[in-house]
Amino acid sequence: MINNRDNSGTGLSTVITLPDQLAAVLKAARLASGLSQDALAARIGTTQRVISQLENEPEGRTLATLFRALSGLGLELRVAARPSDVGPADPDTW
Repeated sequence: MINNRDNSGTGLSTVITLPDQLAAVLKAARLASGLSQDALAARIGTTQRVISQLENEPEGRTLATLFRALSGLGLELRVAARPSDVGPADPDTW
């Protein structure tokens, strides 16, 4: 489920419940920032291949890589309780 909400004034605020959704948001933020995969990789001290994997196969990436990419894009991760009418996410759909 993706639900765009902007409470920060930045224009980007998205509810993410699946790894593929996070990958799409990271890619969109990178492109909106005008960064290539190589440029983001250099900014966070990794390789273009790792950025590609993060954007295309997010299930296999580490949390450390995720947080470095978020930081490199000027983003942060916020955790909030799900609304009671949504119900829990099904990990089998990941």
